[in-house]
Amino acid sequence: MPDDSSRTIDVVEAELPDVPQIDVLRAGCDQSVGGSVAMTPISSYEAIPGYDDALSALNLDTLPSELDLLPLNSLERALIAYMLETHPDDIGNILKKGFALEQGNMGHAVLGAFAMAASEGKEGLDFPFLRRGFHRYYQCARAFPLELTGFQSTVKQFADAPYFDLESTVKGGLRRIWDDSESKVYVAQTLTDEGTVRETEILVGGTRKDGMLDFLVYDADGFLMDRSAFQAASGDDVTGASPYTCMACHFESGTFAYTVVFPDM
Repeated sequence: MPDDSSRTIDVVEAELPDVPQIDVLRAGCDQSVGGSVAMTPISSYEAIPGYDDALSALNLDTLPSELDLLPLNSLERALIAYMLETHPDDIGNILKKGFALEQGNMGHAVLGAFAMAASEGKEGLDFPFLRRGFHRYYQCARAFPLELTGFQSTVKQFADAPYFDLESTVKGGLRRIWDDSESKVYVAQTLTDEGTVRETEILVGGTRKDGMLDFLVYDADGFLMDRSAFQAASGDDVTGASPYTCMACHFESGTFAYTVVFPDM
């Protein structure tokens, strides 16, 4: 989503059609979603291969029934809360292992980060391993539509809705924005110089138990990705892990609640 306040170029008004509810292909957990663009060093942790084998090699049974979250920093606690679909204000200082196990793959990924630290004789958790687990399971845990057409047919048909265009420094070009606060679906499409869609990013609110936003990215062909392209301050193109890199801008300062649609940057 846009994190700059550049000039408005165009506004289009149109009626939003009804969205038919049909079955679509959704992300599964057998393998990572991946993406059509290569990851760059900005996402070095998420780009490390072999997460499934590394998690399987850990013995979660050796963890205590209650895990102490008090020594963790705010970011670590917020990411754990998000992975377990719990508001950061409600995560508390103790995480019960049984509760985490009940949350499926995401809960196992959280416990795996503690088990990885313990296997290395360290206290707390292994944050890079936590990020890798989050990256591995996020899309399938949320069961996102694998294709943009599937999203539009089951969540929101935004293409004919009102939009506006702006120049984005973060994306290095023109972005087309659909700001639908009523349905809590916010779409940003990055356009090429030729006017074709390079990438579609979507924020969805109102669907999580913790009240946070969900983050989706589709590539130029409309396929779900676990990464997103940005332009660095140097002008170089970089590809960061989604949603982790996206969440780095869309949070409330001081709380790490991932509810900010338009970051003030």
